[in-house]
Amino acid sequence: MLFFILIILIIICFVLIIWLLWSIYSIYLLFFGAPFVRSKTEDIEKMMALVHLKKTDKIVDVGCGDGTIVIHVGQQGYKIEGFDINRVLVWRAQRNIEKLKLKTNTKVFTSDVWKTDLSPYSVIFLYGITYMMPGLEKKIQAELKPGSRVVSNFFTFPNWKPIKNEGKINVYEI
Repeated sequence: MLFFILIILIIICFVLIIWLLWSIYSIYLLFFGAPFVRSKTEDIEKMMALVHLKKTDKIVDVGCGDGTIVIHVGQQGYKIEGFDINRVLVWRAQRNIEKLKLKTNTKVFTSDVWKTDLSPYSVIFLYGITYMMPGLEKKIQAELKPGSRVVSNFFTFPNWKPIKNEGKINVYEI
């Protein structure tokens, strides 16, 4: 009997630990947004090649994190903006942009994707996450002009077919 009580107590402790870890993760997401994963340089170059950027494009990196994509695209001479909900990552991106003297063609700011008007942009870069892709698909469809392009690293939209695909990089046209 004592053995079964011990097993039940272990199970209860395990469940409480899992619940606590999930709560901590939820609080992290509340303050810092989706987990940050930096795009690799080769992926950024592939994204740029597939989307065929033009100097007239109005470009944004949604969830720009530390500004890796913004910096890389800016270094190629394109004007680009980026935003992220995580203030610490935005601050880091702004410092990196200052160090590289890219302030004339890059801008990074703190914003929530769900509260940001995407209509001014003709190209969106993103490295989303599975749970946000369906809602983001609806938002982009409603706000972007026909002919606008979205290039996604790894995660796909549930209802759109990419016009171009290379490995985990997908390009969509509105």
